[in-house]
Amino acid sequence: MSKLALFQVGIEWYELLLWLFYVFIGAVAIFFYKSYHDYPKNKYLLQGYFVKVIGGLFFALVYIYYYKGGDTILYFIGITQLNELIITDPEIYFKLMFSSFDEYNVIVLDEVINIGTGTSSEEWFMLKISSLLAFLGFNTYLGTTFFCSLISFFGAIFLSRIMNEILPKFEKQIFRINFLMPSLILWGGGLLKDTFTLFSFSILCYLLYKSVYKNFPPLKAIALSIIPSIVLLELKPYILICFLPWVFITVFFKIINKSENPVAKFLILPYLLIIFSFLLYFGSIFLIASSAEYNTQKLYKTIEGFHTWHKELGGSVYDLGEIEYTQLGLLKKFPAAVNVSLFRPYIWESKTFFSLLTALESTFFFLFFIFVLIKSKFKLFKIIRSNEFLLGAAIFVLLFAFTIGISAFNFGALVRFKIPLVALLAFLLFFVSKQLNSNMIKNT
Repeated sequence: MSKLALFQVGIEWYELLLWLFYVFIGAVAIFFYKSYHDYPKNKYLLQGYFVKVIGGLFFALVYIYYYKGGDTILYFIGITQLNELIITDPEIYFKLMFSSFDEYNVIVLDEVINIGTGTSSEEWFMLKISSLLAFLGFNTYLGTTFFCSLISFFGAIFLSRIMNEILPKFEKQIFRINFLMPSLILWGGGLLKDTFTLFSFSILCYLLYKSVYKNFPPLKAIALSIIPSIVLLELKPYILICFLPWVFITVFFKIINKSENPVAKFLILPYLLIIFSFLLYFGSIFLIASSAEYNTQKLYKTIEGFHTWHKELGGSVYDLGEIEYTQLGLLKKFPAAVNVSLFRPYIWESKTFFSLLTALESTFFFLFFIFVLIKSKFKLFKIIRSNEFLLGAAIFVLLFAFTIGISAFNFGALVRFKIPLVALLAFLLFFVSKQLNSNMIKNT
């Protein structure tokens, strides 16, 4: 894709009018929804909606007029090229939409089609799911961005609902956690893979909570989990891999804690442990085998390739020191990788306005963590352990932080990779602080 083609993507006056029209329609719909469903959980719906759509607009402006390019622009160009086929050759369009990546390559060569993006299976899947949003946005970049922001809004609502169930009477703080964190505003609502993966991940978290604590039918939850799981598997399988232990811990300890008979607990514990360990192990093997990029035979080369590539990109590169690309060698870097994901970049590592925002957010997390750690007398993990769901969330945060911290090696990439853990980390720390302050925690 030539640079000229990138610079031709801009915002026309009719795009902005279309975006404003969609924003108005969405706001009216939410206003009437709140009027007929007036209860505390909906208190900040309208504010959250405006944060997401304005954040999406800001994201679009930054990439078009500041960066003048990037993945999001390449995606949009590929999407418009794909969508043009619905007029010029509808049969080929639908054939492509239901094709795998290997089939896509054959069709493009056979039909001599020019689609600039889609050089990997992840990119091709991204084009297909974004194609539908682009149609709704009349094949305009801002129109497509609006619907991405809307998806991000609904994802944040799913997580907010869980948090409000666990910690009621703190709607304002939970609103801030899910909607006002800088990285979520800047990178969580644009035309990027991260928007779709964060939304899908939020649905899985919601279904897990509802099925374990709110008597939501497990089979129905599994059925509803299929599509978001496919999205994660196609775009970022490592999120799904890190999510499996969360499921295991929540379900396992909920079953154990539900039994009031200590003898029964003792007898059932080893059997449950064996069953869940079996499911966790083979589930992880299946997910890894389903993705060529995360296949264990290629994993170390993939991580090493990420390091080399992100260093060549320049910018805000970080270093974890010498790394031996073996299982043990990577595990040795666990503390450093988790630290960089949760608490870096430090303020003095900031080189641009956007990296400064990220650094301020990381500094907030670091200071909040130290405050809670000291206030809890270093019993932070023990307090979190009182809730099986949050215990699983804490393990997810650590595993996910290690996964992205060991592979990104560039703060620009890291800030986008880490958004699934941002709200969770903030809520975990907030939960502990309120557990220490009062008895207002609702037992689940």
